[in-house]
Amino acid sequence: MEKNWVIGDVHGCLKTFRRLVEDRLQPSSTDTLYLLGDYINKGPDSKGVIDYIFALQREKRRVITLMGNHEEMMLSARRDVSAEQRLLKAGGRQMLQSFGVDKLANVPQRYFDWMESLPSYLVLQKYVLVHAGLNFSLANPFSDERAMRWIRDFSVYPEAMANRVLIHGHTPVGLEVTQSQLSANPITVVNLDGGCVYTDRPNQGHLLALELGSWTLVVQKNVEEAMQE
Repeated sequence: MEKNWVIGDVHGCLKTFRRLVEDRLQPSSTDTLYLLGDYINKGPDSKGVIDYIFALQREKRRVITLMGNHEEMMLSARRDVSAEQRLLKAGGRQMLQSFGVDKLANVPQRYFDWMESLPSYLVLQKYVLVHAGLNFSLANPFSDERAMRWIRDFSVYPEAMANRVLIHGHTPVGLEVTQSQLSANPITVVNLDGGCVYTDRPNQGHLLALELGSWTLVVQKNVEEAMQE
């Protein structure tokens, strides 16, 4: 039986990401991995995370990727000096190091092309997947793409999504928050940003994956330092 896994913010944590996928999830050729964005910045190997996604797709794995605010920042930084400074302050220096360059202009074009192609959201039969959330103050929350990548504080109105469940990342939360959302009745929203890079924060430092059919939550602790050569 095929499984559909939704994975939260990776932020350059390649070793943790690989541990989650290869050791914990072990997806078959018929399973699907949905990634909620923020593949880059902060962690040690942004380039490696993207290359791993490319490798999975070359192996004909079903990997569907959304855009996060950090991908948006990287795209904007090519055209705007102030945006470039914001990118560097948001973990972009680690990202450049992973590419072995000191300037954004030296990052190979194929990575920008890939980011440009990323959609902002995905509507499934029972779920809406998005990086940050939706602006439910609008009559049509799907009209605000900036909110999809940046919004943090919002109240969920399921009727605006045809009573689908909203699954997002972007705002790091302790594991107890996600677990509480999954125990709600009915479930209306699930935050899968376990703050993978924030190993110094209470109950964070996790990369989370949720299986949509069974509501199984897989919690992978950050292993970046533990796996250093």
